Amino acid sequence: MSTEGSAVPPHLLAMAERTGAPQLTPAAMDQRWGPRSTWTPARGQLWRVVRNNVTALVILVDVQADSVTAVPTTVDPAPTGEDIVVVADTALGVPVFAWIGLLRSLPAAVLDRPVDAVSADVVSQVLDLATIRPAYKDVILDERAAELLDD
Repeated sequence: MSTEGSAVPPHLLAMAERTGAPQLTPAAMDQRWGPRSTWTPARGQLWRVVRNNVTALVILVDVQADSVTAVPTTVDPAPTGEDIVVVADTALGVPVFAWIGLLRSLPAAVLDRPVDAVSADVVSQVLDLATIRPAYKDVILDERAAELLDD
């Protein structure tokens, strides 16, 4: 089992292998995405981001050389509303809730590992809602998201 760049404790990796998400083990992720040196961030990918021991999942909606524009997601059931996009089919085996109001530019250095890819329709929904509700961009609903923002 590959541990390249992995800070996941072995007992959690073993638990992941025993659960219904074997596609999320490091070996399965390496098989899908290849070695770290070949990872290329792209629009529509779901990435794990890490900064100052804070970890989150984000959907990339735009990729530049040194930064990405991303919307944070959660697997916790979110109240459905005008600023939430639900992604029902993911490699996580559970729906992912994209928080449109937290769309942000992040430094590319926080990208830790690709997890999945979402459809172009999901990315379009995110961008359409972000355009309609630009005032949400300044709202910080979650302390973890605040720590991932650019300095």
